[in-house]
Amino acid sequence: MSVTFNHNLYDTFFREDFGQPESARELALNQTLARKPEYHGVQETVMTYGEELLQEGIDQGELGDKRAVLTRLLDRKFGLSDAERARIEASEDRVALDAALDEFALATLKSAVLSRLP
Repeated sequence: MSVTFNHNLYDTFFREDFGQPESARELALNQTLARKPEYHGVQETVMTYGEELLQEGIDQGELGDKRAVLTRLLDRKFGLSDAERARIEASEDRVALDAALDEFALATLKSAVLSRLP
């Protein structure tokens, strides 16, 4: 198994806690310690946190897309007031936005679609 040294992790967990190494030998020792298997959990945790942030960004983008599509469709078919636009933009409920988009497919009244939103 090949292990690569992550200087950012080293800087974060060793230098901040223990100060600057006093010699090249101390630096080499710290790097060796950081390569040990028990320190890999830290790296996995950092990667998992980064993945969580990425997923959160993707989720927010999907919500924004749903709001934009619903706004555009309703505006083109029925017209939207500023208050109705603001209501759609304030919606954070993915299920409600999906229900409103589904309702739009057969809607003859704008109120039927907007009733699906909180």
